[in-house]
Amino acid sequence: CNSRCKTCLMWAKKDPVDMPLDLFKHIINNTTKKTYINITGGETLLHPKINEILRYLYDKNICSN
Repeated sequence: CNSRCKTCLMWAKKDPVDMPLDLFKHIINNTTKKTYINITGGETLLHPKINEILRYLYDKNICSN
């Protein structure tokens, strides 16, 4: 993350780890249809697979365009 929030310090980690796309898909596939998805955790657009994540949610009819 590039926000440098005083309450988080995620930006200070030397080797930050992004959630793997396979784990994200596993979580989505094992939730109920009543689940709301909120993608947070700093600057989410910096995730290397953000396009695939959003496409997956869209294809699953979980998010709107």
